Amino acid sequence: MTLLGFFALLTISAQAAPAARERPYLFPAAERQRVLDRIARSPVAKQQFEELRGRADRGEGYAAALIFALTGEPRYAETARNQLLGYVRYRTPSLEADIAAGGHREGNMDFYWSTNEVRICDLIHSVLSEAERKEIQTFFSRLGHYWVSSLKLWTTTPNLIFPIHYHAAVVGYCIDDAVLVEWGLRDDGGQFGPTRGGLYPVLDSMLRDGAIWDEANLYAVVNVLRPALQFCVIARLYDGRDLYGAETAKGASVRKMIDGYLALGYPRERINATTNSFRVATYGDGSTASPLRTRQEDVYLVNGQYERSGTVMTEILELAYYLSDDPAYAWFLAQAKDYVPSLFYGEDLDAAALQPPPAPSTIYPEAGLAMLRADESPGYWLSESPAVLQVMAKGYGHDHRDKLSIVFHAAGRLLYPDLNCVQYENTNVHWTRNGIAHNTLLVDKQDPADSSYEIKHDFSPEVKFLATNASCYPGVNQTRALAITREYLLDLFQAQSEVPHTYDWVL
Repeated sequence: MTLLGFFALLTISAQAAPAARERPYLFPAAERQRVLDRIARSPVAKQQFEELRGRADRGEGYAAALIFALTGEPRYAETARNQLLGYVRYRTPSLEADIAAGGHREGNMDFYWSTNEVRICDLIHSVLSEAERKEIQTFFSRLGHYWVSSLKLWTTTPNLIFPIHYHAAVVGYCIDDAVLVEWGLRDDGGQFGPTRGGLYPVLDSMLRDGAIWDEANLYAVVNVLRPALQFCVIARLYDGRDLYGAETAKGASVRKMIDGYLALGYPRERINATTNSFRVATYGDGSTASPLRTRQEDVYLVNGQYERSGTVMTEILELAYYLSDDPAYAWFLAQAKDYVPSLFYGEDLDAAALQPPPAPSTIYPEAGLAMLRADESPGYWLSESPAVLQVMAKGYGHDHRDKLSIVFHAAGRLLYPDLNCVQYENTNVHWTRNGIAHNTLLVDKQDPADSSYEIKHDFSPEVKFLATNASCYPGVNQTRALAITREYLLDLFQAQSEVPHTYDWVL
């Protein structure tokens, strides 16, 4: 089947589906039974179920809706119903004010980040009266189509626009609005282009090499990966579609995006004798945080020291494992000392039976990134083997003047960090965002500019070699060559020009 034919089938399926299935759409009978079976066999899941019931008993509407969906107990449906109607009636004036203002207002963003309320509508749909359904669906329909209209006029960065498309699609699934579902999937972004569009256009336009998000990679962890994975979850529950592994016309996929973070992972950093962290190589406005900063911004696959930080990917890896059953994700989850599988997406893991994945060196030529690993075997992850990130010369969203720079990890820690002392620092300060703050070559004390580049590489078991040639300064041809072994990193510069310059190697 062609991709075009696949898209056409999705449209037909979304339009015809509601008459052919039963509520709740996003928690079908088979999924309900899977969760109940897990509660029956897992003490951890049973405890979580009882904790969820406790929150429902204390009046939390979404928790009550979930308990009703699992048990069918009417009192929980009533709790959820009252909260949902209260929410709709409280939020309606605010929504009408936004609509009257003629466009989305960024100061009202808190209005848009949770899908719990519309999911309540789906979970307790059977107990709502026709009048209540009409009131609730009218509100959510106006909200979803307001987003559609608003984002034709207003935009912001891609990582903030994509979650709105996801939320509109959830609304569409829950209230039988195929237009919103299709907008969430394939909106072309209008005048702002596909980077501000729905799932498929965003994957095609924002994933370089089909895998690397075209902004500083912290931003996708914080704002993109969870909604993208949840999009995959609800599509599978709704009609069995595999959005996780499905590739776009350009070969991009959600799965490749997740695996791109594993491809940029360093070996463990030992917190103590029993606890490890696995740091991800970061760059730009999401690069290595100063120890003096109060919020830990660094990205970790697993972080034994900052397990509850918003930049730890444990929850993301759990969703990826739920969607794929890939044992690579399970192994990382098992490394998280305090990891507790979630009730709806987790699974109890036998850590002793899991093996780490291989760790090949990887070049992303379109993204302008390379990760060289001295050890490419599964043993890499629990070693102190050297690894180096090469940033080439491509610009990206939230970028720094970091062209032809490297970040070097060895002996179980970062030796050459890409330090980000002040987020969004003014470039006139000449520190965090400028070339002087990066491990690169400066010419005449200026910042390196974006440039086209050529790469040569040769990987063998003994040595990984990469050479990147670019011209980040007018009239200057530069090459940076790296060779990494288990014992050392060889780092060579060459700069050529017809006129004299001042060259500074910054480390």
